[in-house]
Formats: sequence, structure tokens, C-alpha cells
Amino acid sequence: MSTSSVSGASSAYTYNNAFTSSVTNPNGSLTSTSFLQMLMAELQNQDPLDTTSTSDLMTQTADLASTSGINDLNSTFATDMTSLNDTMTSLLLMENTTQAASLIGHTVTITPTDSSGNPAGATLSGTVSSVNFVNGQPMITVNGTQYGIASVTAITS
Repeated sequence: MSTSSVSGASSAYTYNNAFTSSVTNPNGSLTSTSFLQMLMAELQNQDPLDTTSTSDLMTQTADLASTSGINDLNSTFATDMTSLNDTMTSLLLMENTTQAASLIGHTVTITPTDSSGNPAGATLSGTVSSVNFVNGQPMITVNGTQYGIASVTAITS
């Protein structure tokens, strides 16, 4: 029986397998799909006189299960972190709202700030008459002008 060589091979009978080919993954991580593709390429291109052992296949299958489990864990963790971040943001907004509402009727000292948070004007005092929300942030009204909570430097009754 005659055999022909594989393109670029130096002997009459050679085979190509997943370990002699170049595999590129732009994501830099092994997905379960790419793992299965590599396993199938190995099985399709193995030397018929020296096949992969059953224990090697079981080891690779276990590796696939581990990879899949780790990917699932990473997805769950990312979802949980997003949810935790949303919850923390909501709690901080509620805390700011509560603090602003508790200032109504109290005299506060305010140092006005610019959009960068730097002092921008003379310190003033006055009674907080109301709380309004601008872009979801509580703003207190003192002497007819709105200020952010961060502008308050002192509170008196």
C-alpha cells in the first residue's frame, strides 16, 4: 500500500495533529468550544498505529469540565459584582437623600464649589428651606440658591 506525504513533510508517512499546528486565540483564553475543536483535531489526526489512550481522553474530558466550570464561575462572579455595584450605588444615593432631608430647617455653613469641587466664592450661612434632586443627586436650597451636599462645611440647629 502506498502513502503520500503531507504537504511540507519530510517522510513518506507523517501526520498532522493539534500539537504540531499553530493555534491562535485572539481572546487569549481557552473556551470550551476551542478545547473541543482541539480535541477533535487530535482525534482526527492521530497516528492509527499509536492511538490516544483511554486515560488520556478521560483526562482531557475532565479538563474540559474544569474549564467549563471555571468559565461558568467567572460569568456568575461578573454578574454578582455588577449587581453588588448597583446595590452599593443605590444605598449611597439613599444615604445622601436621607442626609439632605435631615438638614431641612437647620442652619448650615456653605462653601460654594465649582464643577470640579474647588472652592468658588465666599462662605455663607443660611437655613435649608428645601431639598431638590438634580440628575438624581440631592441639592439643598439655602437663601434661594441650590448647593450640593458636599458644599456644607458646618451644621447648627
